[in-house]
Amino acid sequence: MIKQLTLIGAIFFLISCSTTQQVSKNVKQELIDNDTFLVKEISTDKSYGLTPKNPVEVGGAKDSEGPLNERRFLNALTGPNGERIHYYDRAVAVLSKVKMV
Repeated sequence: MIKQLTLIGAIFFLISCSTTQQVSKNVKQELIDNDTFLVKEISTDKSYGLTPKNPVEVGGAKDSEGPLNERRFLNALTGPNGERIHYYDRAVAVLSKVKMV
């Protein structure tokens, strides 16, 4: 369970990283619903999504949908046997504890 949460946290962190890399593949994403991508492919690149130089590219920058697409991607992830995973945004959790003056 700890490994899965660590992996999810790492993925979320890497998604949040910005990149100067030109996106070479501009593919229209299919949705299961408004909050979930339909994932049809699994990368064979063992470093994909593990470094800021090779991030998971969820798109949406042009249409200001980047944060929504991050959640859509995370909502599409499942455990090895199709289990639903849970995640939370640590930045939002921290900000909710800060008193606004």
